[in-house]
Amino acid sequence: MEKRKEEDERMQLLIGRALLAGVLLSTAVMLLGLILSAAGMTAPLPHGISIVDVFLMLDPRDGTSVLLLGIALLLLTPVLRVVLAVVSFVRERDWRFALVSLGVLVILLISMFFVKG
Repeated sequence: MEKRKEEDERMQLLIGRALLAGVLLSTAVMLLGLILSAAGMTAPLPHGISIVDVFLMLDPRDGTSVLLLGIALLLLTPVLRVVLAVVSFVRERDWRFALVSLGVLVILLISMFFVKG
């Protein structure tokens, strides 16, 4: 029982670190995008794009593109949390919560990757 509690605490720590890393990385990328935009290196803001489009049209010299990448990374951070929850529940052999988390993950991925804004 003690080992299971220790593994759970380790997984919670991993999830917390992953969320913090995602927020810090996305913030740094958005800041870079703002700096590029302020320097005049920007293109018009595209409309009706999905997260996949953000990665496909990425131009590291375009402030708008880099800013959108930062926003996409921020949106993907909670998805990483759900992925880690699925892994955690599978490792614990808690199939009910693993299945529910997997369902949430599928819904998130469908809405993020196939729905245009």
